Amino acid sequence: MPVYWGKNQAGMQAAEELGQTSQLVCMGTWLAARDRAIEHVEALLQMNLHKQIANRILEPWMHIEVVVTATNWDNFYALRDHPMAQPEIQALAAKMIDAHNASTPEVLKPGAEKSTS
Repeated sequence: MPVYWGKNQAGMQAAEELGQTSQLVCMGTWLAARDRAIEHVEALLQMNLHKQIANRILEPWMHIEVVVTATNWDNFYALRDHPMAQPEIQALAAKMIDAHNASTPEVLKPGAEKSTS
């Protein structure tokens, strides 16, 4: 679900968030849309449509885990941990920065295995 329920306005970013009551109504509508998507996928599967096609309808509702590597994160953090970034990617970038700052990299030589200590 969105982490920020922005109020409609001109431009690409919502500067103001909806009030609590409106947010709750939007959350209910959001979840109802999810439920309807599931209903449609189930109907397609009943028609013997292959799951690889039917499941495409569910993609907006799915979360995935990924491994991302880079040699330099400065540009990503500058663009995504920024008030103008989409709120969901901004929240993710902040968590990535916290994890990055809390980590202690271990430099490995070619062919060496990571220590388990």
